[in-house]
Amino acid sequence: MAEQYRTRVQKQINSQVKVSFSVPNGTGYSVEGYLNILFQLADKVREKAGYNPEFQTYLSYAEPLLNQIKTRILNKEQVPLELLYSCARYLTAGFCVHTDMVLIPEGTVTWRGKNYIVPPFFIDINEVTLDEYMKFCADHPNECPENFSSNASPETFSIPVTGVSFFDALNYAIANQKNLPTVLQWLRAAQGDMKTQYPWGDNWKENSANVGGLISYPQPGGKFQDDKSPFGCYDMLGNVAEWTLTPSDENCNSEKDILCPRIVMGGDFMSPPGTLTQERCFEPDSRYPFIGFRCVKDIPISPEFLLQCLEK
Repeated sequence: MAEQYRTRVQKQINSQVKVSFSVPNGTGYSVEGYLNILFQLADKVREKAGYNPEFQTYLSYAEPLLNQIKTRILNKEQVPLELLYSCARYLTAGFCVHTDMVLIPEGTVTWRGKNYIVPPFFIDINEVTLDEYMKFCADHPNECPENFSSNASPETFSIPVTGVSFFDALNYAIANQKNLPTVLQWLRAAQGDMKTQYPWGDNWKENSANVGGLISYPQPGGKFQDDKSPFGCYDMLGNVAEWTLTPSDENCNSEKDILCPRIVMGGDFMSPPGTLTQERCFEPDSRYPFIGFRCVKDIPISPEFLLQCLEK
């Protein structure tokens, strides 16, 4: 089973890990052609924004970028591809299936002393629950830990799933057309633009997150209302720690070596109180009762997908 995991995970790493930063080159469309489709889609999104609050939110992110693009065109300046694709993600976001997920707008994060720009993406509001994972196991029995559900009971179905390895978590994400977050995505979702040490600010507040043995087991998502990110994600400081896609060693080439130890972000019900930027690393095949995960979903930007959105 481990070899099956590794083969599938290797395919995921080789083909989809960098989808957030990919560009739709080689599709037969020129930049001008792509812009034409983008402007048509903007008109459609404006129409939908008139009666759909979600589209209105996404449009509010896209409009400033559209204005920048138009200004550059009028001034006969080159339009940066990153600007083009960020705008496309906001315009297509409303057409993506993203149940129980929230859009994280583009922004910067600081990690290991360097600043990074993170494109828009969707992330789960809550950590993946035991109930959700058990349903996955029922449909994919060969891709779950043996006897995984033997100790499950209805009272525990709503708590985060734990005891899953990096491979287990990634297989779940793949099966649901999602991915695991990179450290950069995780930090962006957890801190937002405020970049505070805790979801509520820079000073510790007692009994505000499920950490430090306050409660000796995970809780259903949202029970600790103070442990809520600026974008509405719960339990990124505590409850259970979370697998990320990012290797702990930046020199480890994860596209060639899937056994690179992976970074786990966030505290858990057993760990001492820490900050949102704390990180730990674990072997990818390890399973612990305090590590779970949440998923992200990248937003398509290919011309073909934009054209599909125009038809919806």
